Amino acid sequence: MINQTYLSLLWMTFSGFSFSLMSLFVKFLAVNYEHEQIVFFRAFVNFILVFGIMLIRGESLNPPGKKLLFFRGFVGFLSLICFFYALIHLPLSISAMLNWCSPVFVFFVSAVALKEHHEKSLYLWVTLTFVGLYFLFDPKLSQTSLLPLAVGIGILGAMFSSLAFVAVRVATKTVGVNGIVLYFTGTATALSLPLLWGHFHNPVSIKDWAMFLAMGLFATGGQIGMTMGYRYSKAGLVSTYSLLGAAFSSLWGYVLLDERLAISQWAGMLLMAIGISFVAWRSVGKPDK
Repeated sequence: MINQTYLSLLWMTFSGFSFSLMSLFVKFLAVNYEHEQIVFFRAFVNFILVFGIMLIRGESLNPPGKKLLFFRGFVGFLSLICFFYALIHLPLSISAMLNWCSPVFVFFVSAVALKEHHEKSLYLWVTLTFVGLYFLFDPKLSQTSLLPLAVGIGILGAMFSSLAFVAVRVATKTVGVNGIVLYFTGTATALSLPLLWGHFHNPVSIKDWAMFLAMGLFATGGQIGMTMGYRYSKAGLVSTYSLLGAAFSSLWGYVLLDERLAISQWAGMLLMAIGISFVAWRSVGKPDK
C-alpha cells in the first residue's frame, strides 16, 4: 500500500503542474486577448466542468450556507482578477510566488477573524517572507524595475485569496469541495460577464479556442489535485507542497518565455519560499486559484 504522504505529494505535484500550465496559457492568451476576457473564460470553463461532475455524481446543487459561499465566490473573484493582472504584467515566476503568499495573510486573517492563536515563532517566518519580498522588488538590488501597480495588485490578490481561504475552511464543515468550487466559479463567471463589455474579441482560430479550453481544464485539474492532496495528508504539510506550482511556473518562465531574473530576485524568492513554507506548515492553510 502506498504511503498516504507520498500520495499527497503526487497529487500536489499534479496540482502545481496543472496550475502552472494554466498560468502559462494565460501568458500566451494575453498577447491577443484582454485581461477581462481571460478571467471570464477561466471561470466559465471551470464552472461548466464542475457543474457536469456534480450532475454525474448526483451531488446537491443547493448546499447550506449560501451567504458564506457567495462571499467566498466574491473574494475569490477579486483574487482571480488581481492574480491574472499580475500574471500578465509581471514575470511568470514572480507573479506565481506572489500568488502563493496567501498563507502569510491567512496567518493574520485567521488570528483576527477566527480568533486562532499562533505560535510566536511564526512571526519570524512571516518577517522572513517580507524580507524576501524586499529582495524581490527593490530595483536597487536587482537593477531592474517591475511595474509597481502590478506588484501591488499581485499582493492585493494574495490578500483576497487569504479571505477566500478562511471562508473555505469554514464552509468545508458543511459543504463538499465541489459545491464550494461551483459557487466560486459561478460567482466569478457572473461577475466577470459585465466586464466583457467592450473587451471581448471572438477567438479567430481553433488554436485560440483550444488555449482557452486548456486554461480552464488545467485550472480544474489543479483544483482536483489539490483536493486529493488534502485528503491524504495534513493541511499544513500539503500547503508546503503548493509551492511546487511556483517552481513549475519559474521553470516555464525561464525555458519557454526567456524570463531572466537577477540573483537578488532569485534569493528573494528563496527566502519567501522558506518563510511561506514554515507559516503554512505550522498554521494550516491551503491556497485555492
